[in-house]
Amino acid sequence: MLTIAVSKIKNIPGAKADIDLCADVDPLAYGYQDLEFSSPVHFIGEMGNKNGLIFVSGRASAGMKFCCHRCGEPFTKDIQALVEAYYTLQPEKADPQGEYDIFTYSGETIDITPEVLRQIFLEVPMKLLCREDCRGLCPICGANLNYNKCSCRVEQIDPRLEKLKDFVFDTEKGV
Repeated sequence: MLTIAVSKIKNIPGAKADIDLCADVDPLAYGYQDLEFSSPVHFIGEMGNKNGLIFVSGRASAGMKFCCHRCGEPFTKDIQALVEAYYTLQPEKADPQGEYDIFTYSGETIDITPEVLRQIFLEVPMKLLCREDCRGLCPICGANLNYNKCSCRVEQIDPRLEKLKDFVFDTEKGV
């Protein structure tokens, strides 16, 4: 867990403190399935007291394990995210839908793990590639084209478009 102690700043408006946290986090424990870390989650930033609200601001990073969408090979990628959130002791000031990122806390510590994970997972690319020039798999034999060349002819025509190869152009009529 990424937990910060706020006892030194929570009663002093304008007070600030630096944060440097590192922890092994299980994404499944926070409801994130199908994603896995390859390194601890690291958060560097600051916290402060703004008129009774505790703000947390900084950069989170972690190595994550993925499977390439083109070739199916496993790979790791470093993901970085900016994190900004506010925490309050007063539930009426909280924003449970997260529109303004104001969350409640109690006691002398705040667990920022859920917000850090949310921001990291928002930075995961939609299309995961092991490398930019990944050639993928041969659609006929399934060979990984990053490592092997295959002798398959890839001139297969989509059956829905096969009739178009019989289409004849008449250049005199302009058709």
